Amino acid sequence: MTTVPTSAGGRFVVDLGDPAAGESACSGSKAASLAIARGSRIPVMPGFVLTTVGHARFLRAGRRISAELAAELHDAWASLSRNGAVALVVRSSSTVEDIGASSMAGRFRSLLDVQGWEAFQKAEVSVLQSADEVADGAEPSPMGVLVQHFLRASRG
Repeated sequence: MTTVPTSAGGRFVVDLGDPAAGESACSGSKAASLAIARGSRIPVMPGFVLTTVGHARFLRAGRRISAELAAELHDAWASLSRNGAVALVVRSSSTVEDIGASSMAGRFRSLLDVQGWEAFQKAEVSVLQSADEVADGAEPSPMGVLVQHFLRASRG
C-alpha cells in the first residue's frame, strides 16, 4: 500500500503533538498540517490521528475495526472525549487531499458532534470507507482519520 514513516513505528494512533503526526505519509495531509501548526505553537484543538497504518490494518481485516485496532482507538477516544463527556469531530485526512495539486474538498467523509464509543466506532468506519468510494474500484489512497474536540461555533 504505502511506506509509513519509521517515526510512526507500527502504531495505529498518534497524538497530534507526536512528531510522527506531522508526516503526511503517516497522518494524511490535513492532520499533518495541523500537527505542524501545533508544533509551531499555533493554537490547534487537541486531538489524535488514526494513522495510515491503522487504515491498512482496517483494510486487511476486511474493512472492519479489528480488536487490536479497537483497543488503541478506545484508549485515545476515552482520553480525548473524557470517556464520552466531550463530543468529537471525526475527519478524513487522506494522503491525496489538501495538497498543492488538489484539495479534494468534500470527497471524503467527516462527521461532526460524535458522542459515545459506539457512535465513534461507526464514524471511524464511515470515514475509512469513504476512501473506497473515491477510489472507484481501484486500491484506495492511504487514509488517516483526524479526531478532535467538536467546537460549537457561536458565529462564523
